[in-house]
Amino acid sequence: MAPNYEYEFQRAWKNGVWHVYEPVSFDMLDGGSIVEKANRWVGRATSLNDSLDSFQIHLLLGEPQDTRLQDTFVKAQNILRKMPGKCELIRESEAEAFAEEFEKEIQQHEKAG
Repeated sequence: MAPNYEYEFQRAWKNGVWHVYEPVSFDMLDGGSIVEKANRWVGRATSLNDSLDSFQIHLLLGEPQDTRLQDTFVKAQNILRKMPGKCELIRESEAEAFAEEFEKEIQQHEKAG
């Protein structure tokens, strides 16, 4: 939550800073919609950047099934990398490795707490 904007992430946990997780599907029929969705997320992150709480955004990206939209999906990821603050982009192809690493982090956090 920031002074001028609120957004409730689907998943969050705190380990020094808030880690927020959100699946974002880019499996769309239109390349323009893909780019606009990325721009909306940059705007959202910019508005949330005024929050008093430190946080890191982890976006779990659903890729377009239409292979003709892969170049547009790359552009969308380039736009998302402009998000202020700490942001991690996890593509579907990286989901398994991410899940394994995430499980390790949770286990370490539980042992320490």
